[in-house]
Amino acid sequence: MVNQWVIFLKEYAKNNNITYGCAIGDINASKQYKKLKAKKEGRVYITEDKPVILDKIKKNKKAKPKNIWLSFVKQYANDNNISYREALKEGKQSGQYEAYKKQFD
Repeated sequence: MVNQWVIFLKEYAKNNNITYGCAIGDINASKQYKKLKAKKEGRVYITEDKPVILDKIKKNKKAKPKNIWLSFVKQYANDNNISYREALKEGKQSGQYEAYKKQFD
């Protein structure tokens, strides 16, 4: 089975009257292929100006940290100007962790 990229490059070279070797290095060929591939996979979001690949659209939701508790303790320590060790003790007692945790749900 032939690679789809190779097939695309052969057609691109033929349509633009250039050699296959030149088509490999052509940046426009790469951009067109990515748009075509995204369109086939249904990942294209059409705006008034131009299509945008959905993978590149940033989500409004905050990125979830690997460990919510540790990120909360670090932030709590910074906000209250206390050491990390003190924040570990006070963090649970303050009751603010539950509110912080809901941001990522």
